[in-house]
Amino acid sequence: MPTYRIVVKHHRNKKFIVRRFPIFTGYVFVNLPTQRFVPVEAVEGVGKRLKYSRTYGEAPAVQLPARSD
Repeated sequence: MPTYRIVVKHHRNKKFIVRRFPIFTGYVFVNLPTQRFVPVEAVEGVGKRLKYSRTYGEAPAVQLPARSD
C-alpha cells in the first residue's frame, strides 16, 4: 500500500520515531491476473472499483504539429 512517512520526536524521551501513514485511506489495491471483478465487487463495503489498464480505450486520432526546436 502506498504510504508516506513523518519523522516525529517523542515528547518524553526525545527520540525520533518514523511514523507511516497511508496515502489512499479506504482503498485496497488488488492485483487480479484475469478480468474477474465479480468476486471483488461482491465483498461487503466495496462501493466502486478503479480500473488500471495498459490500454486506454479508443481515442480519436489526432495529428500533432511538428516540434520547432
